Amino acid sequence: MLQQKRKKSRITKNLEPLIQSLKSFRADQPETQLTIEELDNFLQTFNILTSSQVVECNLKDLDLQIRDIKLKIHYEEDTLFSLNKQIHQTFRRGLAYVNYGQGWKILRKGQKKFFDLYFEDIQGKGGEFCNTINYYNIGRAQELAQQNKQIKIYISEKANGENCQISYCKDIDSWSVSSKNKTLVLRNENDLEAQCYQNNSYLVALMIAKQWFKELKQLNQPIEGLKNILQDHTFIGEFCGHVQLQHLIRYDEVQIRFFSIVKKNGTETCLSPKFSQQIFDNLQLKTVKFREIVANGIEDLKMKMLQLSNEIAKMSLKEMGEGSVLYFCNAENDECLSLAKLKTIEYRIIRKIREKMKSLVYKKVDNKTCLNKFISECKKFPYFNDPEFQQAYYIELCTKLLSFGQFLIKELKDEKIYKSVFNKIKQSFLDFLDLIKQNAPFDFILNHFVKIKQFDVEELQEIENDDDDLE
Repeated sequence: MLQQKRKKSRITKNLEPLIQSLKSFRADQPETQLTIEELDNFLQTFNILTSSQVVECNLKDLDLQIRDIKLKIHYEEDTLFSLNKQIHQTFRRGLAYVNYGQGWKILRKGQKKFFDLYFEDIQGKGGEFCNTINYYNIGRAQELAQQNKQIKIYISEKANGENCQISYCKDIDSWSVSSKNKTLVLRNENDLEAQCYQNNSYLVALMIAKQWFKELKQLNQPIEGLKNILQDHTFIGEFCGHVQLQHLIRYDEVQIRFFSIVKKNGTETCLSPKFSQQIFDNLQLKTVKFREIVANGIEDLKMKMLQLSNEIAKMSLKEMGEGSVLYFCNAENDECLSLAKLKTIEYRIIRKIREKMKSLVYKKVDNKTCLNKFISECKKFPYFNDPEFQQAYYIELCTKLLSFGQFLIKELKDEKIYKSVFNKIKQSFLDFLDLIKQNAPFDFILNHFVKIKQFDVEELQEIENDDDDLE
């Protein structure tokens, strides 16, 4: 049986007084897409947990308001979703409205949040919190499988970049181009210069938009067909390959890799991957790779999930990257029921190493404590303790990075300066990792990152957690 780090419910002082009212929110009603009035009421009632940022935007010959809506919590987010299915339905990974003089209209909508899939949870061995989260992962598929229905499982490559979302608004003939939390409304490339977007928090969205306009010029299909699709849908993708936005997978070029399509008005998490892929292929857009398998009944579903967990966990970053996203679909009509994710162990280990280095630099946790915590947490990963696993290699790699962190603090002394340099390292982490693996002298590495220009991004999506495995 795979050993996994269990998901934990997090109740903070912000969340605790609201638990009962959150549980009861529309509890006796089926999940639905809230009207803007219903959403406004929720945002006002629970404003300690939510963010609704309105930006006044004055484009040439067009004045409008853009409203990005999200939860402003992180560690409590999964707990919040576990309390109420309607909240999980409403607060997508990206949600924005636009007002151009005719009231608020939905502009773009992302997928529902999906979670790591643990085989123990499939067997129902988790507590109430784990079971609720697992229902979001695979519950509807299990219900059909228990009726001996076929479940189609699409196994998709998980791209490793910045989330991006593309849509269109016919009334104002404008594209909506977004990072996860920031939305641009653009009629053409000239609108990129609008004053309302000249803020560091828009840098990632602006980079995505420039790439989108570049890809539009390469389309061989009539652009009106694309606009017609995006009037009612949002394309979801990953912005990958920018030298100053490095995650843990290296790409040969800057690109948007699309993987999903979401209806703006509807409760489905997304269209089926097969249907989305056909649309992307017709438009000649870059996509992630996927394959499909079929499970016949509940026992076959459990067996295939265990096989996939074993297979993906053991694969290297080079082979599988971050891991896979699983789309569970009703085989009869290809309706997408839910999504879940499986990560490679190597990806999770490298993230842990980066987290521990961050703890050392930002929180001044001593080297030995960081290393011991890294080893302790990694031992909970599948296969880490197996004799054939390269445990010593990753412990040595973590030791080197922590030693460099100590060197960074000692050499630069001033906290503001060494944290600034560490931010450069995070933005170009793959380059840093290569230098460490090549045994480059620490002073050479330090000088390299001291000299390069820092990319000042306030909005980088990834929030790292030193206390739990939230990737």
